[in-house]
Amino acid sequence: MLSAVEFSAPIKWHCKGYLLKFIPKTERHFTDGMMDNSVDMISAKFSDNIDISFFVRSAVWTGMGYQWDDVIFDPRDMHYSLAPGFKGKLWNYSLTFQWLHDCFHEVDRKDEPTTIWNVFELRFSPQKFLSEQRNNSYRERAKNKPLNIFPETDWEIFAGIFPKLKSISWFQYKHPFSTHFGGNINIGLVQYKNIALEFDYEPIFWTKYGGGICQKQYFQLAMTFFAEFGTLSFFYGYNAYENQPLRPTNHQSRIGIDFHL
Repeated sequence: MLSAVEFSAPIKWHCKGYLLKFIPKTERHFTDGMMDNSVDMISAKFSDNIDISFFVRSAVWTGMGYQWDDVIFDPRDMHYSLAPGFKGKLWNYSLTFQWLHDCFHEVDRKDEPTTIWNVFELRFSPQKFLSEQRNNSYRERAKNKPLNIFPETDWEIFAGIFPKLKSISWFQYKHPFSTHFGGNINIGLVQYKNIALEFDYEPIFWTKYGGGICQKQYFQLAMTFFAEFGTLSFFYGYNAYENQPLRPTNHQSRIGIDFHL
């Protein structure tokens, strides 16, 4: 019954980001950085196993190419994302619905067109896949046993649609996509105290209006430190295959750091 629902305004802040370097460096791709912030605004708790919260999220990516001159950093592109949405705890699982409004811009260039898309997206995973839950799990495991050798697998799946509206360029502009879908697989390999070696695999697929499909296959190995305030990772990733047309990094490696707070 509605009278049993507990409403609150937690105003809980989450932050994640990364800084990376591409290997090999090219005129187009040298370094990249991202900052992603979200705030849980309103929460409704139906029981100990079911609750829903409304959040707002904003993210920005910055990319730089390489110049073979005295000044080597060459600002190339910006990517902005705004995403209101709802996320729910359903027993041991998490379900998120978000409206992603993404804009891709070049910096002082017109080589690649400005692209805008809007995606209505669902994400589903076990609760333990979420960064905060994984952090708690690893830290509790370290208290009981300093060395743990395992594979432990967490996962997430997602799917989204790019709805069309007539004559509104801010909604869909200069891209061919109609849907996307994919997943994330995280495998914990070995843990010593609060440090773990993890393997990640992220496949993404896009379908296009008029037919056709694009894909991205990304693999990553990370050394992650689990602290009370969040996580810090040093990672090496490889984009094994990517044939989508929007700023692809096919067959490029990346090395860097990322964090979750």
